[in-house]
Amino acid sequence: EEDVLIWRALRDGNVPKLLEEDIPLFLGILSDLFPGVLPGDRDYDRLTDMMTRVCQEFQLEPTPYLLQKGIELWETTKVRHGVMLVGETFSGKTTLIKVVSTALSRLAELQVEGFLQVEIFTINPKSITLDQLYGTFDPTTLEWTDGVLSTIVRDCAGKTMAEKRLQWIIFDGPVDALWIE
Repeated sequence: EEDVLIWRALRDGNVPKLLEEDIPLFLGILSDLFPGVLPGDRDYDRLTDMMTRVCQEFQLEPTPYLLQKGIELWETTKVRHGVMLVGETFSGKTTLIKVVSTALSRLAELQVEGFLQVEIFTINPKSITLDQLYGTFDPTTLEWTDGVLSTIVRDCAGKTMAEKRLQWIIFDGPVDALWIE
């Protein structure tokens, strides 16, 4: 089943980054590369059901599009250390993060296998200077002063493995060439 594993990895790692109209083309390329491989769909029922409940609790409409994007976000976070959600202002990026993280945490509370609590640290990177964000070195005193991000990363790294939780550091704000580097 190595072919199925590679096919799923390629699909799960790339489909969330593609435009809707490019997905059929990409899937066609995969089927050409792996003729006869039919990986089947994964079972997302528990996650979808929980996201639906969370949406209702948040007084949101659990549209198929939102639920699909939630599954894509979850799948992407499982294979990537960094994820960027891009879209227009008020397009639902922050809402999607809240729905998915709450659903994952609730499934973890119910001790459903494969799900962990999510701890979120949110920063608006445009609300502070780069030195306040990353930290700064004073060449006169030779002292380092932590920034908001370095403090959060150090806190996350200091957690023990026994705490078993996902830690999401969210830069919630407009993308800027200065802080993104």
